[in-house]
Amino acid sequence: MSANRKSSLLDVWASLRALHHVFWTLHWQAEGDPAYGDHLLYERLYKARVEEIDRVAELIAALFGAETLDPVASWDRAGVLLHAKGWRTAHPAEGALRMVEATIAAIDLADGANDGRHALAANNVLAGIADNLNNAAYLLQQRAK
Repeated sequence: MSANRKSSLLDVWASLRALHHVFWTLHWQAEGDPAYGDHLLYERLYKARVEEIDRVAELIAALFGAETLDPVASWDRAGVLLHAKGWRTAHPAEGALRMVEATIAAIDLADGANDGRHALAANNVLAGIADNLNNAAYLLQQRAK
């Protein structure tokens, strides 16, 4: 299993953790009209990330060993992603959408870096998460309008 695959999967894990934190924060910050609807939307979106974060972490542990899962390094990667993608915009849904798109891009890279062991399982995990994120992107696009 290549270092490229390992790095790509760690990027997906960090991206999902960043996305979870963004949605959770937006959930707390919902205000104005329709605050209650936004509160529920972001709650739905942050809760959905928890299982995905777990699935990717378990995949990384299976492929590279549990010691690969460094929480500090993951938060560092997440912070870089948050700053690089400029998630703070005029409308919270637009910034969150940027983060979703960045996470889908990280999944595409990780899927493309596939080189062997557990390839089908890894592809299934990543494809399921990408599908969920496409749904989140649709909801955020509708909210940003």
